[in-house]
Formats: sequence, structure tokens, C-alpha cells
Amino acid sequence: MEDIFEEWFLANGGYIDPGVEIATDKVTGRHMRVINGEDVTAGSLIVSCPHELTISWLNVVSGSETFLSQFDLGDAYHAVNQVVIVRFFLLNEHLKGQESFWWPYIRSLPQPDETQLLGTPLYYDDEDFAWIRGTNLEHAARKTERMWRIEYDEAMQSLVQIEGSHATEWSWSLYKWAATIMSSRCFPASALANNVLMKDAFGNGNSDPPGSADSLEPGSPVLIPGIDLLNHRPSAKVTWQWTSINCRLVTNENLVAGTQIWNNYGQKSNEELILGYGFSIADNPADHCGLTVVADASRSHQGLDFQNGQSCDQTRTSQPYMRGVAEPKRVHWVRLRNAVEDKIQLDAKASYEFSPGFLDEIATALCNNREKTSSQAYLQDLNDFSTADLSRRKLKVLATIVMLVQRQLSDILKYDAQIPKWPDNERQFHAARYRRGQLHILRTVNTSLLGKLSSLSGFNGNATRDFRVVRLEHMLVESPSPLLADFRAALNAGLGTRKAAKIRDRGWVECAFTLWICGVWLYGQSSTSDSMSLRGKDLESTIASWLVFLRQTYPDIPIVQDKSLTNGHGQPSSTAPANEEDTSLVDSSLCLIQAAVQRNPSSLYNNPECTKPRLMWCVNILKEESVMCPDFEGKSGDEFDELVLFIEAHEAI
Repeated sequence: MEDIFEEWFLANGGYIDPGVEIATDKVTGRHMRVINGEDVTAGSLIVSCPHELTISWLNVVSGSETFLSQFDLGDAYHAVNQVVIVRFFLLNEHLKGQESFWWPYIRSLPQPDETQLLGTPLYYDDEDFAWIRGTNLEHAARKTERMWRIEYDEAMQSLVQIEGSHATEWSWSLYKWAATIMSSRCFPASALANNVLMKDAFGNGNSDPPGSADSLEPGSPVLIPGIDLLNHRPSAKVTWQWTSINCRLVTNENLVAGTQIWNNYGQKSNEELILGYGFSIADNPADHCGLTVVADASRSHQGLDFQNGQSCDQTRTSQPYMRGVAEPKRVHWVRLRNAVEDKIQLDAKASYEFSPGFLDEIATALCNNREKTSSQAYLQDLNDFSTADLSRRKLKVLATIVMLVQRQLSDILKYDAQIPKWPDNERQFHAARYRRGQLHILRTVNTSLLGKLSSLSGFNGNATRDFRVVRLEHMLVESPSPLLADFRAALNAGLGTRKAAKIRDRGWVECAFTLWICGVWLYGQSSTSDSMSLRGKDLESTIASWLVFLRQTYPDIPIVQDKSLTNGHGQPSSTAPANEEDTSLVDSSLCLIQAAVQRNPSSLYNNPECTKPRLMWCVNILKEESVMCPDFEGKSGDEFDELVLFIEAHEAI
């Protein structure tokens, strides 16, 4: 079949370097290589294809009886999706068989019934698909097939029956084949000058085309026979040249006899390569893991909704996968840094990096009301998360990323039992490589960031602890006296325990935090500034500074002289609740206080300022200044998440 294609290609103005031949092997399929006994020097023209041999939108609209006339588009003519129609053009040329001008080329492509050669996930069987379950690639593949099916169904509804047309044979399976061929072999029209292609298509460079829809959109696909034989290698040094008569590929390196000649499609991850082309690359320097975070205040996870990050997004069908064009990313990514490619020290602390703008985008979405109204520094990379510059917002960003990464890890690992020990075909081999790469990236990031969170929280000891990060354990052990004794007594009286683990198991964490914040306020009211240390690195001095911050940041509430809220006499004052959950938390906290005061009338909490409005004020501070962190031992899941309070410690004014 190579001889038929090569004969047609050369007879119609194509060119292949005399020292180059078309070859086939089981690993890389059809490709070009240097003939044995020959050498190819840098600067050599490897292959060129005249514009007349290309397949694009211009073939659809050229001629008196255009292919486009088979679609009843009406006013939609100028808004027609070029990608979809070109796919139909290709499958129609396939149905013509030897009557098609492009038949020698089309016959050299993987055929619709040769599914083993169509290596993308849209042709995986159940055993193949098991290797990508839970990954971004699974979601991207399912999404792509859904979109293609919608395109096919909508286009078929607009068909006009024309005598002699092959349209009755336009099946879904043929459309999927055509879409797969184009996604794996096309070049973007943006790489070719429109006026060059239009001059060839319409025969007169000075004539206007039939209409504005007759020009190529930047993302419109172009099949370029001959050049599409070259496989991808990210290190290949080549130059693409688009002249007024042809498309050319020139090598920029010396090639020895027997060497396969490679193209360079640009920086593409293994996910993009498998979804678009059906193969992957070992140690791919462009490999990454997609991360998607959608703002959703209704979710408990930091006010964000976590979704699988599809780093290959085909929601816009006018932007298909094509060689040498990067898909517009709707999601962010994280990748491991390569010591050689990125020119970094082997012992560099940051062994990974996030896509530009990712950290700041999350930080913006996670701002509390206070942070939204204040000036916030742009977060560029992980160096912006040093202990000295730590803030509640930065801590929340770190916690959110760890939870996102853990969620994606869990989504992949839950299918471990369904995967065989070894892949048994080429598709599974590439899927397994991709899966291993995704797990490696996610595990590396999770280990690093979780370790940083654990250090900041003091989970592994106080050597690296930031005392502004306050866990329930810290409240129960390190609070200043007399707050410590009265806080523990109140928990014991109201909950029957003062052990952190039991409080978490019983779901009383938020109530305990509210009680502690109220106690901190009462402690500040009863202590003189001389007795409260604003120096040193411990929780007591941090609390003293925090009280200064609270007075400056959160407007005080009217003091309600209503002892009924602490001693049970009279009627409680009413206050407008923020919401039902807040009201319930206030009521629960009040019950703890009443139990504590009843048991110990001299308790710090037996104070006329300890009112429902005051407790609602404390609840608001908890909502604004707390951070939900993942389990510091690495357990993944909502049930293991841990609430901490970040104390913005400012110097007294």
C-alpha cells in the first residue's frame, strides 16, 4: 500500500528526499526513515506536499456542485462548523473508494475496521479501558465521544437527499473514524497562510472567494499527505515551511542511515498524545496532570468544587487535536520538573510546578470577606508560601491543593483491583504508562505539600511549627491560664470529654472552636495589656496579638447585659441569625457554657458579655478565619479532614 501511496504522491507533485524511504514496524507503524547506506544532513528537505493534495475546508466549498450543498444549513452557512463538515468530507471520500482523487492516500490510512491500529481510547475495549479508569483521560475520552456523537446527529438532521449521494452510508462508526483520523493527523490552518491556500483552491490569487465562510478558521484542520507520516518526538529539530505552492518539512540535524525521521508536534502531555494520537512517550518532559477547581460556595471543601482535570478539552469542536497546535486549556495542571530540561539543581526543593496563574486563581476564589477588601499579593509559585509570609489565605490554598490531589489519587487507586498485573497489548501499554505517570505526579505533590502542612501545624513536633496555625490539640494544651482550665472544664461539663479525638468523633469540633474563640475574647477582656505577652513564639503571645487584630478587623457587637444566657434566669435576647447552621452552632455552644457555669460559677464563661450575639460574632470569626485541612497522616476523605484556625498575628498599635 506504501507503493501505491508513494506513486500517487510523487506523480502529483509531492517530494520525498532520495535518501529517505517509507517504512513500517510494529512499534511506530508507518513512518519515514533514512535508507541504509545513506545519510541526511541538517538543512535537507525531507518531504513536501503541494496544496492540491491537502484536504481541508477549501475542498468542501470549491467547485460548482459543492459538497456543502448536501447540508440544509440555511442561515447557518456562515456559522457552520468547519471541523465537522470536513470530517464528513473525508468519510465521503472514503466511501467513493477508487473514484476519489485521494483514494491512494485514504487507503494508506488505518481503515475503519482496523480498530487495533486506531489506538485512541475511543477504540478501547473494556479490558483496555480498565487501565485509565478514574483518570482525567477517562473523562476526556468519554466527553470527546459524547461531543462527536452530538455533532454527528445534528449534522445528519440537516442532510438533503441528493441523487447519487453517499450520504445514506454516512454511519456513526465512519464519522468516528474520520474524526479520529483528523485528530491524529491534521495540522492547524493557523500554521498555513489563508491567502496561500485560497489562491491554490480558487485558481486566482486576486479573486475573492465565494463568501466569507470560504476562508479557513485558525483552528480548521488540514490533512497534509506525506508530512503526516512523520511520528512525534519532542526533541526532534525540524522546521515547517509553508510556501505559495507547497508545505515543506526540513530537518535541522544530521541523520544517519537507518534512523527514523521524526516530526515535533510541540509540547504535549501523554494524556494529549494518547487521546489525540494513541501513543505515549517515556519520560515525557511535557507530561502533567490536569487540575480543575470550580468555585462553589455551597460545597464544604474550602468553598470550591473539585472536578477531574481534563488537560485535553474538546468542548470546542472547532479546535481539534492537531499536530503542532496546543489545545486551549480550560483547566490548570501540575508537572514534575526535569533537572535537565528545566535546568534546575538536582536537590532543588520544588520538584514540581503548577501552571501559570493556578495558585493565584485558587487564592482569589478562596478569599474570605476580609481578604476580598484588602490588597493581596499575587501568588506565583511555591516560594510565595514561606513561613515568614504565611497567611490564612495561603494556608487555605495549600490545604485545598492537597485535598484536590488526594481526591484525584483516590479516584485512580480505587480501580487497582480491576487492573491486571501487566498490560497485554500496545493500547494497554501506553495506558499503563500514562497511569503510572499520573500517580507519580500526584504522589510527589501530595507528599511534598502534606509534609509542609504537617510541619506548619506542628503535627510532627514544634521544630518547624507556625504558632498561628491552631489545632484543637493546641487549644486543649497550650491555651493561657485561666482560659485553659475553664475551656477544658466547659468541654468536660457539656460533652463529657476533653479529648480531641473523641470531640472529633462526636462531631463537636466547630462547637469547641466557637467556645474557644469566645473564651479568648473573655480572657482578653479580663487581662491587662501588661499581663499579656506580645513577644515570643508560643500560643499565648500569638493570642495576644490576635486580639489586637480582631478588635481592628471585626466590628464589635452591642454588649447585652443578659445573664440569662449564662445562668438560666429570664428570657434570652433575640438576634437575627446568619443561617440555620449558625443558629444551631450558637445554641450548642450556649448549652456548653450553661453546663460549665452551672458546674463552676467562677468560670471565665460566667460573664454578662457571653451572649448569643457574642457567640454569633465568634461563629462568624470561625467561618472567616478557619481552614479545613486534610488529615495530617495522609488519610484521604472528607471524614478525615481537620479544622484548624489561623491566627493573623499583628503587632499591637
